[in-house]
Amino acid sequence: MRTLGPAVAEFFAGNLRHTKGAFIGQPFALEPWQCEIIDLIYEIDDRGRRKWRSVLLGLPRGNGKSPLAAGIGLFELITRSDAPDIYCAAASRDQASIVHGFAHGMPRGGPLVDFLHFPKSRTSAIACTHNNGRMRVLSADGDLQHGLSVSAAIMDELHAFKTNKQEELFFALVTATQKREDSITLIITTAGANKASLLGEKYDAMIKTHKLTYSADGCMLIGKNEDAGSLLIWIAAPDAAEVSDRAIWRACNPASWLPLSELERLASEVPESVFRRLVLNQWVLGADAAIQPGSWDACCNSREAQIEDGADVWAAVDVGEKRDTSAIVLISPTPDGRLRTQATIYNPAREHVKTLLPLVESEIRRVAGKYTLRGVGFDPWQFRRSAELLSADGIRMIEVPQVEKHMVPASQGLHDYIEQQKLVHNGNLIFRQHVLAAEAKQTSRGSWRLAKPLQSHGRRTDETQKVDAAIALAMAIAAYSQDEIAGGGLWAIQW
Repeated sequence: MRTLGPAVAEFFAGNLRHTKGAFIGQPFALEPWQCEIIDLIYEIDDRGRRKWRSVLLGLPRGNGKSPLAAGIGLFELITRSDAPDIYCAAASRDQASIVHGFAHGMPRGGPLVDFLHFPKSRTSAIACTHNNGRMRVLSADGDLQHGLSVSAAIMDELHAFKTNKQEELFFALVTATQKREDSITLIITTAGANKASLLGEKYDAMIKTHKLTYSADGCMLIGKNEDAGSLLIWIAAPDAAEVSDRAIWRACNPASWLPLSELERLASEVPESVFRRLVLNQWVLGADAAIQPGSWDACCNSREAQIEDGADVWAAVDVGEKRDTSAIVLISPTPDGRLRTQATIYNPAREHVKTLLPLVESEIRRVAGKYTLRGVGFDPWQFRRSAELLSADGIRMIEVPQVEKHMVPASQGLHDYIEQQKLVHNGNLIFRQHVLAAEAKQTSRGSWRLAKPLQSHGRRTDETQKVDAAIALAMAIAAYSQDEIAGGGLWAIQW
C-alpha cells in the first residue's frame, strides 16, 4: 500500500495535543488502530494522487471520531496549496461545532500557532495565514450551502440527517467537491436507527458496489471502489455476535481510553438495542426501540391477561393533541407478582371526531364501574380539566408529568417488567405496534426514556409509529408503583 498515512501520523504527534480526557495536554500520538484508518484514508495511486475522494468511517460512540476528524481537517487546512476551504457539517450547527471545537483547541501551544489564526469564538473560522485557507462550521440549512467550493468536507453523525434541509446539506457538500482537485468528503458516524435513511442507503449502496474485506475477528469491514474513489471503513460487532461477548466489545471498541468496565456499565444501563447500535455499532432492526419484539411477544398469554370484573386495576391515559391518537392502558396485579395489561386505543380518524377527550373520559368512567379502579395516571398538560371532572366523580387521579424526573424511572420500570416477563398482555396488534415503535431517547444525564420516533424528513407516519399506548403503559406502572413502594415492589419512583 502506498500511503501518506505515516506523514499524517507525524503531523498529529508533532503539532496537535489532546484537549480532553485522560490524555489532556499530551501529544496526539495515534494509536495503532487509528494509524490503520489513516493509512487507508490517505492511500495514494502511482501518480501520488489520493485514491479515496469519499470516505465513510463508522465507529462506536466514544472511540474518538471527532478529534480524529478534526486532526484530518487541520492537516488538509495546513498542507493544501489551493487556499483550501474546509467545512465541518452535521445535522445541527451545535453538532458540527464539536469537530470544529477540537480543531480550535488541539494546535494550541504547538508549532502551528505561527500559521493559524484563532478567533475568540470556537465556532468562527480558523484561518491559515500561509495559504489563505479557512476551516469553518456550516449551518444545517442545506438550501443555503450551494455554491461552495470545498477542499474537504467533514460530516459528523450522518445517521441524524433526517430532514429535507439536512439531506440537502449533504448533497450540496458532496457536489461541491468537484470544484477542487484532490478534494475529500469524510463522513464519521455511528450506525443509524434503521436502513430507511440517508446513511442506511449510502451504506447499503457501498456494500453492493465495493470490494469487501473483513478483519480476522470480523469487527472491521473495509470496502473499496477504486472507480468511484470511494472507501468504507466500518468497525462494528458482526451481525451474529452475542451481545454479551466481552471479546467482541473490546474488538469493536479499540480505543485504549475505553476500559471494559465502562462498557459493562453501559450494558447494564441502556436497552440492548441501544447498546448494540451505539456501543457495538451494529445495524439493528428498530435499533432505537426501547422494547424488542421478542421480549414483548414472550409476555403474550391471552388467557392469563384477562382481568376479571371487580379486580384491582390501575390505569393511565396518554392523550394526543387534536386529531392525534390517544390511549388508555389498564394494569392489574396477579397473585404471583405479575401485571396483566390491556389497552384501549382511539384514533380520531376512525372515531370521526376532532377531540378524543369525551371518549377517553367515558371509558375511564366505564372502567371505574367494572373494576376496582385504584388510580389513573395522567399528564396534566393535556388532561387537567378532564382529571378535575373525573376526580369530582370520585375517581382517584395521579399526576405523572411526562418529564424526565418521572418518565425515566417509568420507562426503565416498564423495560424491566417486560424483560423479566412480569408483564402479561393479550397480543393486541395495535398495542404491540405502539410499544415496539417507542424509542429509547438518551437524556442529558446519561439515562433514557420512552420517546416518539422521528422519521426521515421530520415527518411522523402511520399508526406503526404511534407510541401513545406505550407511554400510557409506563405511566400506569408508575402509578401502580407509587402505591406499592412501601411494599417493596420491583422498582420505585422518587415523587
